Amino acid sequence: ERVMRVFEEDNEKFLKRIRKRADKVGMERPKVEVRFENLSIEGDAYVGSRALPTLLNSTLNIVEGVLEQLRILPSKKRSIKILHDVSGIIKPSRLTLLLGPPGSGKTVFLKSLAGKLDKDLTVSGRITYCGREFSEFVPQRTCAYVSQHDVHHGEMTARETMNFSARCLGIETRYRFLRELSRREKEAGIKPDPEIDAYVKALQEGRDSNGLVTDYIIKLLGLDICADILVGDEMRRGISGGQKKRLTTG
Repeated sequence: ERVMRVFEEDNEKFLKRIRKRADKVGMERPKVEVRFENLSIEGDAYVGSRALPTLLNSTLNIVEGVLEQLRILPSKKRSIKILHDVSGIIKPSRLTLLLGPPGSGKTVFLKSLAGKLDKDLTVSGRITYCGREFSEFVPQRTCAYVSQHDVHHGEMTARETMNFSARCLGIETRYRFLRELSRREKEAGIKPDPEIDAYVKALQEGRDSNGLVTDYIIKLLGLDICADILVGDEMRRGISGGQKKRLTTG
């Protein structure tokens, strides 16, 4: 309860207090630098009227797909270059705004940085997080692509959805950071801040078995008023569209 009161007062102050504690013992906070070098992405797609999502086109696509697999009919798709030789750096601790006209490849670019590209696309170039490629770490623990479509289980509440996500990804990185912070403070003889110390101990004791981090994120996103309401879908009434988007972000 003491920790949750700190969250409610001001989240920014809480994070600054943790940073101040880390600075006292000389701990460097984790930072992520994303680099993309000579990134090019191509894909095969129908063009013109065949690209329209009609019933006739969908039927033709299925039939032609089967015939192409049997090598009876050549593909009528055209190779489209979505991104060509793109390079750049996304610096840590900064907000980066991505602008471009419709169809310029913004979504594909963001999905490529999050490691969520369609396997049918041809990708060349290099994407690294702090010098490491996707094969060397778990991207889902470092980055997330928030789609414009909110895909949730309508029969679960907002809190259950957040708990499920926490159990899938865990809090290991934050736990290790705070555990090392506590160890260095103990060695230096520094008396910890009581509220922050309660937060650290709650994570250390049960690895968030009591859902402390989940409650923290729920309050941070303003979802505490609908935490125990079903998310809902087309057949069930649930939380609002704005609340669903915040739940997706969380």
